[in-house]
Amino acid sequence: MDEVGPDYSKSGCYEWLLPFADLQPVFEKLELERGLESSVVVVGCGTSDLSKDLHLALGFHQVLSIDNDEAVIRHMKARHRDLKGLTFALGDLTVYSEVVVDGNADLVVDKSTLDCLLCSDAAAGLICCVYRMLRAGGFYVVISFHDTDFLVSLLSMAFDLIGLVDLQRRVGPPVRALTLRKKEIEGLDEVSPRRAVQQLREQLRAFEAGRLEAAPLLSSERKQALEAAWPHDETDAKTFPIPLSVDEAYGLLFTDAEKREYAKADFQSDLSDFRTTSEADAVAATLQLVEKLETLLRKESQTAEKGARGSGVNIPVGTKPVQTLLQTLVREWAAEGLQERKACFDKLLGALDSHLTKAGRVLVPACSLGRLAFEVSCRGHSVEACESRLLQWFGMELLRQNGQAEVLRPQPFALNTCNRLKFSDNHRVTAMPDVTIEEGRLPRQHFGEFITLYDRSDAKESFDCLLTSYALDLCPNVFRFVRTAAHVVRPGGVRFRRSPVRRVARMARAGLLVKLLGDVLGNALTGHYEKGKPTSEARTAERKKNCLECITKLLEAVVGPGDLLSSDVRAEFAAEAYAAWGSCKACIAAKQAKLPQKGTDFAKYNENEIEHDFTTSGPFRAFAHAIVNRQQKLDEGFFQAFVERLKQFVGDPKLGDDDFQAMAIELNTIAALCAGVRAFCAATGYEAPPLPAKPNPCKPGRFLRVSDYSTGPLQTNRVIAWVPTLPASQLRKDVPERFGIDASMWAFAGANPHGPTSKASAAPLTCWEFLKIMDVMYVPFQDAPRFLKVPGKDRTLNRGQLEVAAADYTSGKACNF
Repeated sequence: MDEVGPDYSKSGCYEWLLPFADLQPVFEKLELERGLESSVVVVGCGTSDLSKDLHLALGFHQVLSIDNDEAVIRHMKARHRDLKGLTFALGDLTVYSEVVVDGNADLVVDKSTLDCLLCSDAAAGLICCVYRMLRAGGFYVVISFHDTDFLVSLLSMAFDLIGLVDLQRRVGPPVRALTLRKKEIEGLDEVSPRRAVQQLREQLRAFEAGRLEAAPLLSSERKQALEAAWPHDETDAKTFPIPLSVDEAYGLLFTDAEKREYAKADFQSDLSDFRTTSEADAVAATLQLVEKLETLLRKESQTAEKGARGSGVNIPVGTKPVQTLLQTLVREWAAEGLQERKACFDKLLGALDSHLTKAGRVLVPACSLGRLAFEVSCRGHSVEACESRLLQWFGMELLRQNGQAEVLRPQPFALNTCNRLKFSDNHRVTAMPDVTIEEGRLPRQHFGEFITLYDRSDAKESFDCLLTSYALDLCPNVFRFVRTAAHVVRPGGVRFRRSPVRRVARMARAGLLVKLLGDVLGNALTGHYEKGKPTSEARTAERKKNCLECITKLLEAVVGPGDLLSSDVRAEFAAEAYAAWGSCKACIAAKQAKLPQKGTDFAKYNENEIEHDFTTSGPFRAFAHAIVNRQQKLDEGFFQAFVERLKQFVGDPKLGDDDFQAMAIELNTIAALCAGVRAFCAATGYEAPPLPAKPNPCKPGRFLRVSDYSTGPLQTNRVIAWVPTLPASQLRKDVPERFGIDASMWAFAGANPHGPTSKASAAPLTCWEFLKIMDVMYVPFQDAPRFLKVPGKDRTLNRGQLEVAAADYTSGKACNF
């Protein structure tokens, strides 16, 4: 279920300062180099319709909106799920965040976000993040109620002012819309962009500190004047301030200029809310619950540590697990979580009631705080549960010991002040549990992972039903979870699960990758238990023959000409990757020793410190070893090192960064294909066929530059990946026709034509080979249900068994991969 937070769905949008109609002329005057193809970012989007209006009213194809409130982002994604040009991301724009893409944005829009941060010391961080994300000459539009001279002085360090519009409001101070352009800052470190931004941050903070020192929000003179003006009662040589009415206090505290910006009605409302409860009271109320949990933890610490050691479960560290616990308490055991529970639990319990008509044994893995298990127990069933998250396990014990209705009364939203609709949202009491938990109704739960606790002979066929709510999504090994579920349910038993996988499957167009999960998790969890005739030897042999033929065709494509690279370059690189997979002893030794240490430049270490078992003399052979044997170590630095090596090798000054990055992605995909074939053959027991001979004479790549197959530059969206991708909308129309690309499979990552298709899409022809092999080697998805219903180890191309076999193999049975 979703994270608990304010229900923004009932409040609609909230427009701060001005509606879009008043701001539209400001954006229409912008002269963006890429026009409607420009990358637009809205910082601190809140629940405003600004992002939607930029997309629909002005026609910008891509609008990324960022906010640091998870509930807001969740709500905005749901509200705009049908608008494929809008993307919403969670991120803190006051720090160096991965959400921010360096030099990618053409336009950044800030509607009073800077105003909010100027009340703290975080404004410098926002300005630096905006500076980083804008490409050279990019635009920054700031809508603010602050004084123009102050804003210009603050932002002139990083931006040139090119436009200013004063906008009047019916109520409140006037608003300024500043249009600024990113400028090159002299004196900043040119070698390190991060260091340059840090220098800018230091300058901005120095400016802000000087401003506050020169004009503090409450100067000592102002404070002394207020104290002197406030009426006092002198009694027994002591002076006491006399309480004033709200009207008198308002008149005394604020100047005429401040009153124009802060109406008396607003002052009265804030004062009323503040009197009702305080932040300290709210925190104290929540701490009472946390202290109860701490007492229980200390009492049961030995049990917890023993359980954690025995089950391979980590003890939680930091405040995030506690926040998650509070959210889950509200979701499962408070009236505020009723709608979320109904959306999830009612379907599960309805299915249980229809299939298990008499009392039976029910297992609830990953039971969280036990509400689902409690509801099953109230239906008269014998329930067993397990939970591997330590605080969730103890939280259930806390509820067992405090089962009286509404005995716990924390105020869990007190510490999150962002994007609340009103002051009282932070201080509302959330009573829990919402029902009385009668003794014996909350089942005892085992501590540990489901797949560890129940993958034993004594648990075989011991339950009539297995009921899960998102347990599948938390499990570290999905396919082992499925296998363990089949192991514990009796013949004829049933398993129900609530998971977002099906929702995702419906969202994808062709959904090949998602269909793999959807079919395995959907059909394997139903048909997997049905008895059927085993696959015939003839059909198994036919499948093997077809599969090997498919692999041979793939390998012929791998050593042939590609997108930008010739057949000679591809064949030499493929030969190294195909031979290196699982056989380079130096790679395996470094992996087992967990080398290099964190923070080491992996690209340099891989090339200079490891004595690889090379089979070729190619310039990229060390990169091939790293890609097929050390996938978890590949990072942005490795990719950039690969790009630089290509620049040295090719040496063509006419080519640009996009061209070399596409070449690197092309070779990465070749290595992935080679590793995929080797892993597939190892998992199925097939003998890996030899790599075909390269074409003679050499054949050049099909394209000279990226612009030959793309209508625009490659796009980088770090929310998805740090490598550049090719949006489906940018693939030239003649390319699918010339090379037989199925458009429905090409857009397999979703229906958004402006989104990336895959991390390999920057090299479209090589990516297409990857997509074709998936459909053949993993059974066409429309045929999967029939194969999944056939038990037995002879189903060589069953998706579920193949993935389980591959997972087992690569997790340690062969070369510790």
